[in-house]
Order: sequence, then structure tokens, then C-alpha cells
Amino acid sequence: MSIRYSDASFRNEVYNKFEGLGLPIEKWDFKAQEDYPNFYSNNAEVDDPRYPPMPELDGYIIEPIYFKDSLTNDRYELRFKAGLSTYDFKNITYNKKENGIWEISGGSYSDDFDLKFIRKGVSFLRGEVVQRGQQIVSELETLESFDDGRDKNYAEVFADDPLISVAKVEFDITKLVASQIKNGEKLLKKSQDILFDLKKAEEEGTLKNAMFSVEEVDKLYNTKISNDDKRAFLIWLQNRNGKKLIGDFANKYGSEYPTPPNVIIELMTKGKLFFVKNAPIGERLQPKVIFQSGNIWTKWSDLINETNSEDFKKDFGEEIYKTHLEVLKPTWLNTWENRLRVAPEDKVMRLVMLPTSSMAKEVKVDKFISVRDRDQIKNNFEIYTNFKKGEAEQDVLRGKGSRASNNFITKKSITLQTAFLLWCKDAGSGEVSAEFGVQWSNKTKNVQDLVDRYISPSKNPYKKDKKKGEEKWAREKDDARKVGQRLFALFLEEGLEANDQNRIEILWNSTFNFYVDPILEQIPIGFTYKKYLDNQHLFILREANLKALRYYLSQGSVGLAYGVGIGKTFCSIFVMKQALDLGLCTRPLVIVPNQVYFQFSQEIRRGLGADFDPTDENTRLNMFYNGSGQYNVLANNAVDGINLCTYEASLNFEFEKEKIFDEESGTITADWLERGARIYLQGNESTATPKLLTNHILKSKKSLFNEFEVDTDDSQEDEKNTTEEANTNQFEEDFAKGGKTKVVEPIFVNSDTTGYDFVCVDEAHNFNTLFGKVFSAVSENQTDSDNVTREKNPYSAIRETSGGKEASARAEKLFWLTRYIQSKSQIKNTLLLSATPFTNSPTQVFSLLTILNYEMLEEASVGIMKDFYDLFAKVEYAEDFTTDLRIVKREKLTGWVNIIAMQKLVYRAFDKSSREDEDKAVIRPQKIVLPLKRIEVDGKVVEMAKSNHISTTIKLSQKQIMLWNDVRAYAQGGENAPTYDELCSPENQNTTSLGKYKPPKSAKNSETDEGTEIDIENPDDLADGSVDGEKAKNGAKALQCLMWGRQLCLNPYLFKCSGYKTEPTAQEYVEASPKMLYTMECIRSVKDYHEKEGSVVSGQVIYMNFGVSAFPLLRDYLVEELGYDINEIGIISGKGNYVGKKRYKNKSSVQDYFLGRILDSESGEYKQLDDGKRVKVLLGSEAIKEGINLQDYATVLYNIFLDFNPTDQVQVEGRIWRQDNAFANVRIVLPLMADCIDVFMFQKLQDKTERINQFWTRSGNKNELDTTAFDPAELKFELMSDPVAIATLERENKSEKLDDEIVDETEIYSGFKSLENIFNKHQKVTFKNLSRDARENFIINGYYFLSVMRPDLILKPLLNQEGYLVYLKKLALITSSEFDYLKQEYPTFWDLMQYYNFNNFNFSDALNIGSYNQLQNNAQFDNFKSVVNYTAKDIIDLMVLFNKEQKIAFPRGYSKNWRETKLQPTLPLMFGEKVSYDGRKGKKKGVITMVLNKFYSNVYEDFILNLNDSRYYSLDGGRNVPKEEIVKEFVDSKFNRSKATEEEVAKAFSVTDIKSFLEFNDDDETDDSKNNLEKNINLSLDLYSFYVGNNSSLWAYSNQVGDSFIRDNLTPYIVDVDEVEDIKITDKNVTLITPRKSTSVKPTKYPDAYTWSNKDAVKNLYDSNEYLKAISKDLQDAEISTDFQFPQTINARNVSMGNDLKAWIIQESISQEPLLGIGTDYYWKSPLSYLFSDDSQKGFIGMYFTFDEKVLESLYSKQKTWIECQEKFDRQFGAFYNEGKQWYFNKFPRDLAEFNVAYKDKLQPNNLNTISDIQIKLNESLEKVNSLKLEQTQLFTEEVFKELVEEVERKQQELSEEEIREGNSFRARAESFATPNSEYLGNDYLSIFSTKWKQELERLEELKEVKEVDEAVEINEEKQTAQSLIDKYNNLLNYIEEDKAELTKSYIAKLQMAMKFM
Repeated sequence: MSIRYSDASFRNEVYNKFEGLGLPIEKWDFKAQEDYPNFYSNNAEVDDPRYPPMPELDGYIIEPIYFKDSLTNDRYELRFKAGLSTYDFKNITYNKKENGIWEISGGSYSDDFDLKFIRKGVSFLRGEVVQRGQQIVSELETLESFDDGRDKNYAEVFADDPLISVAKVEFDITKLVASQIKNGEKLLKKSQDILFDLKKAEEEGTLKNAMFSVEEVDKLYNTKISNDDKRAFLIWLQNRNGKKLIGDFANKYGSEYPTPPNVIIELMTKGKLFFVKNAPIGERLQPKVIFQSGNIWTKWSDLINETNSEDFKKDFGEEIYKTHLEVLKPTWLNTWENRLRVAPEDKVMRLVMLPTSSMAKEVKVDKFISVRDRDQIKNNFEIYTNFKKGEAEQDVLRGKGSRASNNFITKKSITLQTAFLLWCKDAGSGEVSAEFGVQWSNKTKNVQDLVDRYISPSKNPYKKDKKKGEEKWAREKDDARKVGQRLFALFLEEGLEANDQNRIEILWNSTFNFYVDPILEQIPIGFTYKKYLDNQHLFILREANLKALRYYLSQGSVGLAYGVGIGKTFCSIFVMKQALDLGLCTRPLVIVPNQVYFQFSQEIRRGLGADFDPTDENTRLNMFYNGSGQYNVLANNAVDGINLCTYEASLNFEFEKEKIFDEESGTITADWLERGARIYLQGNESTATPKLLTNHILKSKKSLFNEFEVDTDDSQEDEKNTTEEANTNQFEEDFAKGGKTKVVEPIFVNSDTTGYDFVCVDEAHNFNTLFGKVFSAVSENQTDSDNVTREKNPYSAIRETSGGKEASARAEKLFWLTRYIQSKSQIKNTLLLSATPFTNSPTQVFSLLTILNYEMLEEASVGIMKDFYDLFAKVEYAEDFTTDLRIVKREKLTGWVNIIAMQKLVYRAFDKSSREDEDKAVIRPQKIVLPLKRIEVDGKVVEMAKSNHISTTIKLSQKQIMLWNDVRAYAQGGENAPTYDELCSPENQNTTSLGKYKPPKSAKNSETDEGTEIDIENPDDLADGSVDGEKAKNGAKALQCLMWGRQLCLNPYLFKCSGYKTEPTAQEYVEASPKMLYTMECIRSVKDYHEKEGSVVSGQVIYMNFGVSAFPLLRDYLVEELGYDINEIGIISGKGNYVGKKRYKNKSSVQDYFLGRILDSESGEYKQLDDGKRVKVLLGSEAIKEGINLQDYATVLYNIFLDFNPTDQVQVEGRIWRQDNAFANVRIVLPLMADCIDVFMFQKLQDKTERINQFWTRSGNKNELDTTAFDPAELKFELMSDPVAIATLERENKSEKLDDEIVDETEIYSGFKSLENIFNKHQKVTFKNLSRDARENFIINGYYFLSVMRPDLILKPLLNQEGYLVYLKKLALITSSEFDYLKQEYPTFWDLMQYYNFNNFNFSDALNIGSYNQLQNNAQFDNFKSVVNYTAKDIIDLMVLFNKEQKIAFPRGYSKNWRETKLQPTLPLMFGEKVSYDGRKGKKKGVITMVLNKFYSNVYEDFILNLNDSRYYSLDGGRNVPKEEIVKEFVDSKFNRSKATEEEVAKAFSVTDIKSFLEFNDDDETDDSKNNLEKNINLSLDLYSFYVGNNSSLWAYSNQVGDSFIRDNLTPYIVDVDEVEDIKITDKNVTLITPRKSTSVKPTKYPDAYTWSNKDAVKNLYDSNEYLKAISKDLQDAEISTDFQFPQTINARNVSMGNDLKAWIIQESISQEPLLGIGTDYYWKSPLSYLFSDDSQKGFIGMYFTFDEKVLESLYSKQKTWIECQEKFDRQFGAFYNEGKQWYFNKFPRDLAEFNVAYKDKLQPNNLNTISDIQIKLNESLEKVNSLKLEQTQLFTEEVFKELVEEVERKQQELSEEEIREGNSFRARAESFATPNSEYLGNDYLSIFSTKWKQELERLEELKEVKEVDEAVEINEEKQTAQSLIDKYNNLLNYIEEDKAELTKSYIAKLQMAMKFM
């Protein structure tokens, strides 16, 4: 048939051809419906003009076939010529090359086909670890830990919780033991040595410029790293760098570049350097620390891969290979044990895969377990496939029908998603599916609903219902998503076989969960830095510094998420210095916020010394600030050192266009730019077309080339360009200018004079919005057009991911900068600093990971943001707000899944400091957070007594209550609700400057009925209530309602509709706000306390990021009402920085006044201020969140306008809660207003804080994390007052919860059904009977199978004779006399067996052992066990052992020399031999003259004639064998005992009668007839032996000669002796006078069973079969009939379907030992025969056997594995089959194991011992389900709804009475703030230092080694002495052990405190 006129049948054949190859067709465009309407017609004429020929190109049809590799998803294109037939297509052969690419390898018309590789498939399917997944599992099968993996116990990481009070347990120094004191003395001695060096350097004048040398650094920090390890590490680092390393460290330990082979081999031999074949070029040689980290899955699989390992050994040798294995194996085992699993014991630790994910759509399986019958495997799937416009479209759920039969394709493998849908289809729906454990919901009732609403959503069927259609459709889709994800997890757990589950676990973990952290302590460092910090004490690196350095060297591009006190600035400086010293970079660029610019430069100078002094002419520190004006020249002329600038300068960054982009032609000329465009577009090499890339570059001209003006960064409004008194410090003066510019002055980052090759960004969270929404991948069908076509994005409707927040311009700038820098080397050289790099937004995480190391995301197969969301984002249809404060349901992000894998990804890029790290690094005061209910002590949260709670909840004023009620009414809407114009009527409009009324931009906006959704988690939405753009159009009115509530809580003067008309005085303003009054009263109490105690007045901070313009009023109130001096009040805000009324250029000046110091511009050092000039109260806006330290004297911080983001809270509280605070305690006070939004926000802030902490906590005990900021259902009590409205929502929530409960309970019901099924299967397997025909009996089949395959395992006969006799007696149920009669009638066991028809076992009896029915109970089973020695379970256990050991045993009685022992023929009496016989008068003697057989024929006549006339055949195919070959074989054989020659034997074969035979060797030349006669007799005996006993491959009997001929014709029966005739041999006892010599040989030892893979397996099988054949023939020769009487001595029996089987089993029982049974018919042939024959009629025994050893060898070579043997066992007519019925299934042991687990975990604990017990539970569960359904129905009745309303009213009352909500007067709350109780010290915290200090000094007396402290206290006026001690103990910290470090730190803190009060 010509393809030109092909039909669907042809297409189906071609499709199946490629499907069979594993290359399913994706697209085949016949253009049948368009250009060729009758293309598929079979009746078309070739020349019919209606059917034009297919268009061609280069001789090939234009429209090719597109298909993909089912394993790797690689895409191919097959082009072909026209006119080809079906045969031509099917005749072509294809081959997969070693590189995994397919090619055409042959065929008659192969030249008419052209196969092209298009592109690679997804990375996780191409990974070799996946292809070798089974090999990995096989490797582990020998390890005991294979099934005992447990999830990793990750180290805990705690983030600061801004709402938890922290108390430290005091360290009792009296508990130091003598050994600790002695060790302390040694350390003090070492400290003294250091101080001596310090003094010496000072005297020599080298103190200021002294630097640590590389050698000193090496000795200090690399003590545990060997020199060879350092050498190996530098080789790896150098290769990554792509050029030779420089500097002293490299000179000492480095090598040439490239490294010489002899050095490589040396280090590999030592186990220091390792080779990773598939690592990127430049990273293949790895030091041990790197080799044992990273992707261990691929490394291990590469090592154990057979081909790779052989190549490796060839290249490096066996020993190096073994070293690689030994070093990596422990890490691999730990990785394997801690993998996430499909079905873990703890469900929360399972891996989460969505059925819509890429992996579910790409990974293939070839079978799944039927949900209806777990014993049934579904495979060879018939899938409806249709080509619409050439695309292969599948309808998985369509059933096969006659009309479209040609459209069904048989697929051997299908995707996980398709298998899941077929599994769901198999389950059915409703109660039917529930019975099998598949529970649908009330909305998603079957698999079609699942497909239409989730897997492949259709269009909204309810769109005509504009009011409720969208919501209904959204609910149904959400329900389908939940059901689909729940059932998909169940499918992975129960629908896949173990090997597929293993494969998926390997694939998933090796793709997403593969990373192992390097052990940082094993990474060497070596650089120079300043030796004496601040020229005062030895500068020893902190642990965090070392960690950061090693982290950078191991990764290259990293983020440091270090908290307060860790010192991330120094960490970054040292990282850059290390990179500079090694030559990893030349010109690092540092970008910092404006406020820390000057401070950062100081830290560089402090840490790196004089080379980085910017005042020096040859400085290596280039400070170009904002890059404008005079700094622009500096910015464009980078130094070979550190180049420092602000964020504003980064907005001026641009690239020299001509170097990277030709705009005229649209050509991208820089690879990094093209790569960056692809990343930003989320497209790969084939989908992101050149035109798309060019268009994106043109759209990015602003960020790349600054071709449009860049807006100012308004986030730093606090940095205004103001004036103050002259400051001669040039750098501070320049810094004070604010750094803002609106004029772009370009800084070319890729010019020859810049060439930055390292970038460091401080506070990098400001750059975490590179993407504003979720992108799906660019479509594979993308055309080269202007518009990007993307794959379907399931997250487009989710507000948080659909562009609600714009991408950041500064983030985009940084992205292009990092792509440029990272293109320079594999090290990438990017460093991001932020204590809080992101909150809970996956978009933020993805953005920063993209900036840091996008290739890492690609390696983890999440380079597309949609894939990232698929893998990690938790999406639910949950309650949320609209902007009019209505609670609605929508799809939203609610958390993380696969958190462990996600954390591995994040921690690979970010090093996060733990709370423990921070506590070690710094000594912070205790933190007390008010409201106070709980306090954290040693990491544990402790609840306080209720009576000791400190509440901060304050009653609203009457004005606030009135305004808030109006706002709530407006927000909720309704007929009686006020309109905007009424709410903000002219009389209500605020005309003051504090909250001045501004009319809305559009009246239409103000009256919008439908509220839009807001992001309440986004602090930008909550900052000041302003919105812009589309957000304003849709919901300006509603958004204000939420902000108005917050403004009202703070101060009604700030609300624009509050009705205030005149500017307030300070007193009026403060007194309008109970919150502010409370704050002022608390401040007053602190001030009064200090004045009363006569102590130094501590500092207090008021923080709010709203109402900043009213700060002067608060200042005046503090002066006028609280009595502060005006210069004791400071202000830091975007409106200006003040001390009193004096304005300063920058906030650092105000900070210094608060710290009681002032900077001396001449010396550059700080001087102490008189205490009277110190600022005591500081008012701060968000400007104080970063770059400000306020800790020295601060004791209280009042946060009176809560930030919603906990990370902002951390930043704010960190201003005073940090090291070096003079006070032991600080209080963080959060005033809250009752009956307003404050309390709710505080509670949800707590919840969100906890979830952020969990994000960073690698506890390993949970793989999912809920990050919902709050449950909006809770907020209904905050924002809604109508109980009926709330009750309506409650009813809906309860109904949905009941839905969940019904699902849960139905799953419990399904669980009991599953237990019932497991119990029944166990009974069915275990209680198998001896019923039915023996051919169908499991026990007999199994017993016979094992008797043949593993006779060494069968140690007893099947029947227990004694037990069977007892059973028969029970069975008779008659009197003893009657039984005695039976025994008399049937005296033997055999007789009884005959009587009871043992063969068929079909009698019915009271004990039910022999009936057709299953055994029903344990009593019956006990009776049964007494009858047999092997139960069904015993047989199954032996079969498991058989399969596990993969061994075959030799037949019973076999020995290696069996031919010598068993096959020696019994020679007959011969003519001429002397014999004796019984005569009438005794024994007589004589010579035999005649020997006759039982037919009275001459034995020798028959023998000689047959010998002469026989035709000889070989056994290997029936060829004629020349007689000469037989003669030669005899002469050479052991049977030629007479040593006859070939000539003599040839004569014997030619004689025709006896006389000739006896004379054939008569020599005419001699006359020795006697000798000749004897010689001829001996020869004839030898020939007889050879004839009867030989098993030569050349020997076979002629047609008339067989076993019966030997038995009947050649056996002597009668002899003539002398003249006496017809003497019967047996009657007369005829015997030889001279017996012949015995030829018997003792058998060798029975050999052990051999494995299937044994090299001699074929030989053993062949010899075993020959043995069985010989024994079988012997049995036949012995004429053993089936009606013989027992007992009879014989060790074998032929077994057939009839009495032979019965005889064998009974014979065994009588002899009490297992005997050899030999199958001889269709039913009971040897199971060995199935190993090499598919023909059920062709046996392996006797007459059916036609293979010789060579044929056997050939067959064996085609099936080398045991698995292939098992497949033949399972195949119909295989060894597990009898009469076409399978008697054994590999599921049997699984069923038993499943029962054992269920019994242990479920049945026994719940006392479920019988099936009746389970059925009772089933009924109870079903009743509960029905009860829940009834409850759900009743919810919507009037009576129940009334009860709900009453319940809401009670809840409202309870909430109003809650302590935290119970408002009190501001004075009462302020009094509780100041007043101590048993758990809270109140204002006594302010004197805690003086009290504690004295107590500690008393304790210090007991320690001699710190006697200097006593002296310092006694003469405390000598501050110099105290400072000397402080320096000493600081130095001591560098060497002291951890357990003494805290003690030493406490001494330092106490000395510092003492100095403050001296």
C-alpha cells in the first residue's frame, strides 16, 4: 500500500512499530483534513487528480514524523520519500548508539529514510543515574540497611523570633572543676604570650601595618587538613578558575596549570584526589571534601556502572578504583537511607509529586497494580490516539469500540499521569471505588471529573451564571486538585510495584533531593589580613568568618544569611580578600545601602590594613559612592582591589552595547547575554527563538544600556541632602549627601577600565523581586514571532504569582551584572548578604537563586519557575480577603511541600546562621517582649502563670470606637452602609497636616461593589494605604479600609475622615491616642525609676513607620509633659534627622548622640559625651531598620505601628537587642488596641514568625510546611459584627470540614476493607487444602517443583504417615472395633490410601481436610498440619528462598560419577562359560553351550544380528553415523576391557552367525582355538556392555531396537549346559563358577546447589538431565508396575498424572524419606524443561528431549539473568503452571508479608483476630460515615443554623473577655509595665547590672586565675587596667575551649559594664 493513499490501519501499524521500539510518535501531519480530504482512502487511483502528491523537499515529504525516546524524551525527526509501503516502513531497523542517540541501522529501503536528532529531553530523564537506577538498587540488595533507611536528622536552625521573650540560664562559675581551672591557666599563659607579641609590635612600630602572613593563617586555621588535601583542593579550585592560581598559598600548595599527570596519579593513589567522569569540564578532578559532597547519586552510579568502572580501571588501575568506592560508599549509604520515599512509614516524610508535574508527564511505567485486584497487573495499554493536525492526541479514558478500533494504539509504556488515570478508571466511582480504597468526593465523583477539572481543565461550564458561576467552578477545580493530589500519592504508594517505586524514588531524589553539603572544616584557606584589630588586640577570625570563607571556596557563588552579631560584613571582606589573593578575581565590586556605605569602608580598612586606606594614593579601595559627578570617574576606573558603591550607583550601571549586541541586525554577540535572555524568558535552546531573544534584549535596554531615565529609589527617603556644621572627614561628608541622582551618568561595567569580576551585595533582600509573576516554559511550538507563546500556567489565577508585585528594576540590573560576571569563570564570584534574604514567597526564593546560581536550578530540574512551583509550592483554595474586607475563597499559596529537598537547594546557595551560632558569637541581653505570656529559656518556650501575664491591650477612645464602627460598616457594604461621600463628608474631612483629606482619583472607584483581592502579607500594601495603577482602579476604596483601621488604632489624627479641623498641640495629639499615652507613661516610669535610684538614665526608642510627620509633636510632649531636655530627644526619619531641633545631615550623627559619643574628625576616633548631652529617647521610622546600632544604653523599644513582616520586626528589635548593651535586659513593647485590627495582626505575626523559622529549620521531621500568614476565617470575628453573617460563613466552613471528615472516615472504612482483603488473602494462601485433583493442588505442585529444582531443601516426605493414620481414625468417627475391622480389611498404609482414593483427594469429611472448600479456621488448620510435613506457608517460604538464592540443585541421588555407579550393565551368561546349577542330587558343574531368552531365541543370534544390521544415528539431529565411527568409539572407550583393536572389532561387526562370531578372530597361522574362543567371548561381553550401557552422543538404537529389546531379547532366561538342555536360570540358580570382577564404583559426595550464574550451569543442567533419563530408563527396565505391594526398596519413581504420582507420595511416606520423582508426562515433567523451551509439549526428559549440550549452551546464552528465568516460570505452560493453570504466584509471599505487617500494626493492636472482628469495625465505620453525612445535611436546616448563630454570639463574648483583647486604661497597662511580679521584674530590670555585678564579683574570688578582676574592681577608677583585662580575655577567646568561652565572655561583659559606671 502506498503511503500516499494510506489509511488509519497503515498509520496504526507504523505507530505500533515505533511504539515497540520505545519511540512513540508525537506528530505526523498527513494534512488529511485540509489539502488531502480523502488521503486515507483505499480506493483512490494513483493518478487521480483529486489526490495531488504530497509536497516534497530534497526528495523527502515535507511533513515528517516526529517522535521521542520514551526513556529520555529526546526528540527525533524522521523524513521519508513518497510512495513507500507499510512493508518498507516496518522493514527498516533502528539501533541506539552508545551515546544514547538512535540511528537507522538497516533495511531494504533505508536510503529512502532520513532520521535526525532534534534536541535532548528533560534533564532528569537523561541522567545516567536514572538509566542505572536498577543497578543502584541491585548494588544495595546485599546491604542490610537497604530497607531500614531513616530520614536525616538535620541540624536545627532557629531564626530570631521577634515576639518571644528570651531568658538565659546564668552560668555558675563555682561549678568549674580543677581540670578546667588548670586548662584555663594554660590558656592564660598563651594569652600572655600573645599580649607580649602585641607589646613588642607596638614598640617596634609595626603594630599599625602588621599583617597575618599566609603561613600564619595556614597554621592557625588549617591544622586539621593535611598538606596533600590542600594540594588536591587547590588543583580543583585552579581547574574551576580556568587558569593558574597566584599568591603565597598557591605557591606553597598549588601546582602547574594544567596539573601534571604524575601529580594527579600521586594524589589519587594517596586517596586525596578523585576523578568524576561526568562532572563539568574543570571539575572532574575533585579533592575528597568535594568528592564526598554534591550529587552523590550520579557519582555513585558512575562508579558502579559496569562500563565506566572498566574504563576507570583501565585508566587508573584497580587500587585507585577501590579507593574511590571506599571513600564514597559511606556518604552514598547515608544519602540512600535518607532519601524521600513514595511510601514512608511517616506520611509527612513522603516525597510530593503532582500528577500535573513535568515528571509525572515524562516518566514512563510499563505496568501498574490493579486497584480492584492487587494480584492483577495491568499492562499493554490500549490507548485511543488521534492525530489532529498531525499532533498525537490521546484520550486515555475512552473505551475501545468497533468504530474507532484503528485509533487504538497498544502502548507498552505510558506516563505516570496516564497510568494514574487508568488506575482511577479501574477503581470506578462511588461506593464501588471506596471498597478498593479510592475515595472520591461529593464534587469530584470520578476520573472524568478529575481530568476535566484538574488534569486538563476544560472551560468553565458555569460561565453563564455571572454571579456564582466563577466561584462554583473555582470550588470544583480546587476540590478536584485536592482529590487528584491525594489519590496520586495513593497511586504511587499502592498502584506501583516495588521496582517502579524504587525507580521513581531514585529518579526523584537524584533530580531534586540529591545534594550533600561539603564538610566545611576540611576546606583550606590562605590569605593575608590585618593582624591587630584596631591596633589593640590580635585579630583572630571568628567561626562565622571561617565558615563563610570555606563556603565560598566550595561553592563560588553564595549568600550569607547571617543574623545580628555574626559579622557578615567582615565575612564578605575576607571572602573577597581570599579571592584576590588566589587570583580568583581582580576587581570585586561591592554594592551597599547608602546608610552603611561609610561603615562598610571602615570595616574594609579595619580588616585588610593600609593597602585599603582610601586616602592613600595607591589604595586598593576604590570608593565611588553613587557613581555621579566626581565619583563617576572613579566608577569607570576600577582598581585591582575592592570597588565600593551604593545602590544608587548600581542604577547607573550599563554595558557597552557594541561589545554585546548589534541592534541594527538584532544579533546578540555575547554568549552570556543570550544565555541571560533565555533564563529571563524561561526558554531553552529550541523554544526561545533568536527573534524572541532579540526582542527581549530590546525590552531590557533600560536595565542593560540605560537608554531610558532611571527613576529614583524612593525607599531611602531618610537620606535627604541637608546641611549641618562642617565636617572635615571627606568620606563622611560625601556620604552625607544622600547619594541620590536623577541624571544617569553611565558606569560601563564591561569596559576595559572596569571589568568587574566579582560582585558583593549587602542587604540583598532588596533585590529579591527579579520576577513579578510565575512564568511557565516557552512553548515547544514557539514560532519566531514577536510574542512569546508559553505553556499552560496553572498559577496564573493566583494573585501572589500573577504580577501583583512588579519586578524590581534594581534586581534586573543585578541579574545582568551577575550573568556577566558569572560568565568569566565557573566559580561565578557572586556574594549576597542578608540576614533575611526572603520571607515565604517562592517567587523571592526563585529570584535570588536565579541571581546567585541559575545553573544550580537547572541541575535540579527547576530552571522553569512553574516547575519550581510544581515541586515546592503548596496551593489551596482557601479563605482570603478582598479589598473591601470581605472574606472570600480563592486559590492561594499556603505553604511549601518537599521542604527537605527545597532546603537542600536553598542551603546550597545560602549559608544561614543558627540561633546557636549567634549566641556563640555574641553575648546579647535577655529580651522581654510585651505582651508577655511566655518566655524562651534554653530554646524551650515556657508559659508563665496567668496572674503574671503582662498585657499591653488598651481600650479605644470613644472617638476611635465611633470612627472604627463607621469604617467597618462602610467596608462591609449593604443597604444601610454609609457611602464614601457620607463617611468622608465635608464635616468629617480631616484638614490637619497630619491626615489631610484627599479626594479619590475617581468617584467610580470609590463606589465599586465588588472588592478586589489584596496581599495583606505584602508590607507595601499596608504601609500608608496608597496604591497606584490597576490596583487603584479596582479597589482604592476597599484597600483604604484596612489601612484606616490601622491608622485609627495609632492616632485618629492620622485618619483623613476623622473630622479634625485644626492642628493639634503636642498634648492634644498624644492624648487623642491611648496607645501613645501608654507609651509615654511607660517612658515616664523608666525615667522616674532612674531618678529615684540615682542611676544613669537608660535610652528608649519609639518606632513607627507611619505618622512620621508628627514626630515633632511627640518630641514636644516628651519635653513638656515628661520633663526631658529637648536635646535628650532624637529623631531619625525620612523627614529629617534631629537632636532636639537641630537637624543633621545623616542619621549616624543622631545615632552617636544616642550612644553617648561623638566622632573626632581629626583622629577618626570616638569620644564620650557628657551624660547630660546624651539622647535619652529616640523617635525612629523605618530608616532605623538597617545600618543603625542603638544598643549601648537602650533598655526599651516601643513598636507602636506593627510591621506585618516578621523579618522587619527582627531588623527593628535588633537595633537594641544586640551585643555590647550596658544592660542585662531589654524590653520590646508592642502596644495593642482592643476591638481593632491590632490584636489580630499581633497574633498572626506570631504564627508567621514560627513558619519563617521552620523554613530555615532543617529538622528533617517534616516535608511539608504551612506558611499561611493567617486564617481569614478567624478575622471574621475582627471585621464582622453581624452574628448571622458570621454564622453563614461558619456553616460553610463546617460543611467543608465535614467533607474532609467524611473523606477521612471513608478512608478508614477503606482501610478496614483493605484489612479484610489482606486477611482473606492470608487465609486463602495459608489455609490451602489437599483438595481437588492433585494436578491443581498447590502443595503437591510446590512440593514436586522443589523436589526437582531444590531437592536439598526438601528434607521430609510430603505426607506424615503417623499423623495421617491418626487423621483417618478421627475421620472414621466410628468405634474402635469398626476401625480395627478397617485395619484388618486394609492391613497396610497403602491399602488405606487406596480405600480413601488418595490420588484425587476429593472425599468429603467432617474435619474438612479433604474437601473442595478452603480451610476455615485454626482448628481445621491444626488437623491439616498433622497430616502433612509441609503446609502451604512452608512451601511459600521455600519458594522465597529458592528465588532469593537463585540456585538449582542436582537431582536426589546424583553424584558426579553417576555413570560409573549406576549405569554399569549386568553382563549376561555367555557361551563357553563354566557354571554351577542345582541338580537333583545337588550342585552340578558344566560349560554353557546355549543361551536362550524368554522367547527361546538365541540371545547371541539376536545380539550379533542387531549389532551387524543396526543403523546408527546421532542425537543432535538424526544424521547417519558410519559404522567406522562406532568402532573407533568402542575401541577408545572404557568398555574395551579386552583391548581389542579396530580391525578385530570391525570383524565382529561384520559376522552373520554364531559360529562366525566365535571364530572371527581365529588366526589361520596358529592353532590356538581355545585362546581365540576366550578372547572372542570377552570381546562379545565388552560389546554387550557398550551396546547396553553407553550414552555416547554418537550412539542410538535402530528402529527395531529399544528398551524392550534389551529387556526381552538380550536377557538370558534358559541355558544348555553340556548335554543338559533347558535349564531355567532362576529356578536352578545358575551361577558362574568364577565370578566376574566387580566393576562397582562408590558415588562421590552429593554436590552443593549451584547458582544460575555459575559458569558450569549449562554443563550441570545437561548432566542432571542425562542422569534423570538414565534413572527413568532403569526404572522402566526393572518393570516396576504401579500395582506392586509395598514395602519395596527403591529410591526413585517416575511421576505421571495417574497412579505414579500417588505411588511416589505414598512410597515416600512409607520410607520416611524424600525420594527422587521423575516427571514423564505432560503434567508432571521436569520444571527444568521450561527454562529452555516455550513448547508445553516438549519436555526436558526422556523421549521429548532433543537438545544436546551445544544447543543448550546456545539457548542459555540468550537468557543470562534469573529474572528472565522467572519470566519463563510465570509464562503460560511454564514451570509455575500445570495443565495450563498457574499454581504459584510471586504475590504469595507478598500477601503473607502484608498480613504480617498488618497483623503487627493494625490487627493485633486492635484485637482483630477473625474476619468477624474486622466486619464489625467495617459496620461501625460505615455508620460513622452515614452519621457525618446526616450532620452535614442538617447544617442547612433552620434549627441548626439558629444554634450556629448562638454559638457565634458566645464566641464573640469569649473573645471580648480574652485577656489579650480585654482593653484597659493606658495608665493601668503602664503600671503593669513598670511593676514587678514573681516572673517579671518590671522596671527593676533597669538596675539588674549593679546587683548582678556585685554578686558575680563575689564569685570571682574563688578563681585564682582571674584575680586581676578583683584588683580592677578595687581600683575601678583605673579604667586602663580594666581595658587591659578586656583585651586579654578577648584574645583568650581565640584559643579557649567552648565550655569556657561563655564564662570568659561573661567576664568581659562585666568588665565593660564596670567601666561604664567608673
